[in-house]
Amino acid sequence: MMKNFMGTAAAVAAAFVVLATAGSAQAAKLAWQSTSTYSPSTGQADLEYTFNCPTGYTAVSGGYEFNSTGQSDDIALGASGPRFDANNYNAWGWHFYWPSGAKAGEEITFSAVCQK
Repeated sequence: MMKNFMGTAAAVAAAFVVLATAGSAQAAKLAWQSTSTYSPSTGQADLEYTFNCPTGYTAVSGGYEFNSTGQSDDIALGASGPRFDANNYNAWGWHFYWPSGAKAGEEITFSAVCQK
């Protein structure tokens, strides 16, 4: 009985190694890029921001994060998606609105997932 259990554990461990290897191979083709930070001007009402992928890559997702000042502000996200006007969809874009204007000291950090 113990022999069968050990055989199953070994098969699961072998499958895990194969999956981990496949994941590593995928990481070279699909990856988050280095971040970019933007500081809106105090009172700024809107922002269209574009994150470009390296040449030959396609933007497949995007992310952003406000610092603590921005997290306490009233902000609306109007759009987040691939830039349809970019050649080969190699850019991700966002459009933000500040109904009362951006607060002093706000920062937004951006990144995109780019695929080869």
